[in-house]
Amino acid sequence: MNTARFATAIALCAVFAGCGATSMPGDDAATGNDSAVVNDSAVANDSATGNDAAAADGAVTDPFAAPPGCTSGTMWTRGNRGSDDMNPGQACVACHNISRGAPRFSIAGTVYRTGHEPDNCNGGGSTGGAAMVEITDAMGQVLMLPVSNFSGNFASEIAITPPYRARVVVNGVARVMNSPQTNGDCNVCHTQAGTMGAPGRIALP
Repeated sequence: MNTARFATAIALCAVFAGCGATSMPGDDAATGNDSAVVNDSAVANDSATGNDAAAADGAVTDPFAAPPGCTSGTMWTRGNRGSDDMNPGQACVACHNISRGAPRFSIAGTVYRTGHEPDNCNGGGSTGGAAMVEITDAMGQVLMLPVSNFSGNFASEIAITPPYRARVVVNGVARVMNSPQTNGDCNVCHTQAGTMGAPGRIALP
């Protein structure tokens, strides 16, 4: 892949697709706070730190406080060979748009267990149940996208009407995007460190 073209595509996508134009998933009006919810009711939210409270046992969890590292301990090593699990953490839509024969995604990204995991680290769904990314677009269309338990990747080729809302759901518990978004290339903003106001990776609730 032409590295210069890839970098340009990412930059253009971030500018023209509206990345960061509104608050990012887990961004509470500018602070980067996530809200954990159970059955669509907010459980807890620390307005200063983004700490979540787990409803089941009351334990405070904050995936963005975890040190950078690959939690799964496994990396994608097959380069650009076609696979639903390829290149976790990288900008899926931007790369597919310039790659001959690649599917054209309307939305795609990677879900991780902690908030600061490196590119190509396999993320993965929750061990406690199947994780889903729920997308609700401006027309009320709802997409339920399964999260790969191996890589954490999710994607859809179905057209969506922006702005959209999203949440990651596992067994009725969700991490919610608090503001609507227009950029479907989730990993452009949800990098290891986070860009355009994102606190880091898309994290499991």
